[in-house]
Amino acid sequence: MTTTTISNQVRQLNALAAGLCYDAQIQVEATLTEQWAYDPVRRVIQVATRDLAEQGTGYCAGILAHEAGHALISRYSLFTPPEHLPVAQHSGLTERALLQLLNAIEDPRVECWMAQRYPGCRDWFGEVDRATALQPEPQPAGLPDFLRFALECAREWALDWQAAAPAFAVPPAIAAALAATRTDRRRYAEDTLPPTSLDANDLDPALFETYPQQIWPRLLAPIRIRTWPSRWEQGVQHHAWQAGELAHRQIVPTALRLLEGDVQRLAAGLRADRAAWRQAGAIRDQPDSAAATRLVLTVLAAPPVAPASETGLAGQRLAADLLYLMLAEATGQRQRPGPPPPIRECALVDKPPPGPRTRVQLPPVANDYERARLRIAAQIDALTGQIEYILQPRRRLHDRAGYPSGYRIDLRRVMDFAADARRYHQLWRRKSIPDRHDAAVFLLVDLSGSMQGPKSEAALLGTVLMVETLHRLGVPLAVAGFQDELIPLLDFHDPLDAERRQTLETMPQEVSNSRPGGHNRSQHNDDGPCLLAAAEQLLMQAASDHILIVISDGLPEGRRSDESDLRRAIATLCEEPGLNLIGIGLGPDTEHVTEYYPDAVANVPVPELAAQLGALLERVLVGGMAEAV
Repeated sequence: MTTTTISNQVRQLNALAAGLCYDAQIQVEATLTEQWAYDPVRRVIQVATRDLAEQGTGYCAGILAHEAGHALISRYSLFTPPEHLPVAQHSGLTERALLQLLNAIEDPRVECWMAQRYPGCRDWFGEVDRATALQPEPQPAGLPDFLRFALECAREWALDWQAAAPAFAVPPAIAAALAATRTDRRRYAEDTLPPTSLDANDLDPALFETYPQQIWPRLLAPIRIRTWPSRWEQGVQHHAWQAGELAHRQIVPTALRLLEGDVQRLAAGLRADRAAWRQAGAIRDQPDSAAATRLVLTVLAAPPVAPASETGLAGQRLAADLLYLMLAEATGQRQRPGPPPPIRECALVDKPPPGPRTRVQLPPVANDYERARLRIAAQIDALTGQIEYILQPRRRLHDRAGYPSGYRIDLRRVMDFAADARRYHQLWRRKSIPDRHDAAVFLLVDLSGSMQGPKSEAALLGTVLMVETLHRLGVPLAVAGFQDELIPLLDFHDPLDAERRQTLETMPQEVSNSRPGGHNRSQHNDDGPCLLAAAEQLLMQAASDHILIVISDGLPEGRRSDESDLRRAIATLCEEPGLNLIGIGLGPDTEHVTEYYPDAVANVPVPELAAQLGALLERVLVGGMAEAV
């Protein structure tokens, strides 16, 4: 297919997006990769060029309508699990599995709502179903029952809620689980929908009275904003919460029983195969989603040789860790691209290539940076969307002064004009959209010897969270470590490419004096001079707000400075207008940071550093704006 033809199809899809996603302001662009992706910061759905060429505009329009529906009404990822949810032994695995399941049962709900609002979508959805969901596709031997159940939940909408035909035969346990939940899954898809009018006046007024008590407290803390959402958004969240309550009461328990069965069967298989056990331990120590997937499929495909009841707690934990890694990228099995989280509340989400060629084949985790990113991917997504929600220009028009023409005269500026005739071009007021918040951030990390071990690993996680989040938001960021001198790791104008990521992942090596070509002087800790050097670079950036965050765990004991130098440096920087200086004490017994930094967080537990940095970013970037809008 020619480039011109592809361009024409993209224009057609953009025209459809203008109609389907007017309120969400989604656009479409073609990409040379085989993946569909959604970028909420740019509000762009990237369409795989191969699908445009092979499947045509109608098929891609169906995927586009599907994604638009998720952006408009899907909110399941915003809520904490309800209190009545059965407590699972493997909490991390359960949390990840729940998102996978809710993703699957949300697909029919989204398409049902879109078909009601835009009846023409039914034909497009039909094209997608004929190309994917209605094409029998053999599943890999050893596929966990939980994943197979989730896949079939997403498929049954295309089958008109009928039990699987022989061409789609499923194991008896899966068939029983589908039959037991079919009525409730249909209720979830059809009876929990917000009005299709997108008009808050069509919502039940009682929703607005109960929202503060029922919905607001159940939002995830990183996503909760300091101003109420619009009345329409309150209604959408209320309907999504009701749908989630139904799912957790009637559908989730059945799915979790399948998941627990998968854990027991996998644990029994690992216990019976010492080589597999050793391999599983190595994968857990060096997380690799692709290797975990291959091992799970291999072990579960083998005939059972030991009773599941004899697996032991260690075997169950090891099995749960493998399944956790497998679920990290298990959306690669889906019959069509899964949902992005709701628009302005999510970040870049890669979608699997749709169509029959989709299969379980996960990319290996290549390096320490990527392993860190995978561990906090959910935090990055939530934090990016939350900050973007506030930082985006508000559509409500503001009244601004200082223009050469406008809708009314500004009397105060007229009086200024009487004293200075050069201000003749600033006398009028206009209605205008406010500018985007403008900030630059510098992250300064202590890389002295006291940071060795879990602290340096936590510092890498926190750095990855900030780098990935601010890069997606387009906020300028620099990262440097410090010992006796500043150790540049990422400059404000550097692209976030493979080379820079590789540089960032070497931070822990500086702490142990083993970084190739590095500074490697971890015996020194010159906080004061390094702080001034970092601030000088930060203040050179054109921004209204300059934010300097310092992570440290020790007292200032340097080669060329001491505690008094740090105090003088901080006192000097506190006089700089527009500079926000924040100290973070990593680990116990770091109360000393509060003695130096006027804005400080002390005794941050090592495992919680990334979450604390996320909350800090939200506070410094959107705190003031949220109250102003």
